[in-house]
Amino acid sequence: MIVTLCLALAAGAAMPVTPPAPAPGVLLVASPRLADPNFSRTVVLLLAHGADGALGLVLNRPTQVAVSRFLPQLKSSPLRDQVVFIGGPVGRDELRLLLRSEQGPPRAARVLRDVYLASEPDTVQWILQEGSDQTGFRAYLGYAGWAPGQLEAELARGDWSLGEGSADLIFEVAPGGLWQQLDRALGGQWVRRRDAPGGRSGVGEMS
Repeated sequence: MIVTLCLALAAGAAMPVTPPAPAPGVLLVASPRLADPNFSRTVVLLLAHGADGALGLVLNRPTQVAVSRFLPQLKSSPLRDQVVFIGGPVGRDELRLLLRSEQGPPRAARVLRDVYLASEPDTVQWILQEGSDQTGFRAYLGYAGWAPGQLEAELARGDWSLGEGSADLIFEVAPGGLWQQLDRALGGQWVRRRDAPGGRSGVGEMS
């Protein structure tokens, strides 16, 4: 069994541990004091972090636009009524997909256990072949980007808290309650919990 970090949503014995460092799969949870309208009360999934800066997707800003408007191949699929999310203020003419699958499509980048990032045209055909019951699916217009050192400065200023990401958080927790849930948890304590081998624990409470 591998010991991993997660956030405690329920009361119980806990031993404090250090929050994760910025890295792919880690969540940025906006401080209640963060006034930037692009990021107020947002939860951002980091996709990349390094010397060149950082990149992520805002997870909790759904639109009212159906994904089939951008991916007409899905008009006959049960996924057609899913809405597109605003992934961030940069590149809003670009569509990125997060998929929940044990094995992602060709050329997809693994972000978390069972979570892949894809933008290749053949991804939609792969989704249709896999079936919507096997694959979680989110579509995002735009992304969040930070220049070198910018995210570190924001973290030092207290604009963000860091938490462990998980597939459950992305695909199962209602977006409207995601920030409140994580902000409440991060205001409490970090705990160690046993998880399945190779897994990453996250906040599993459903909204």
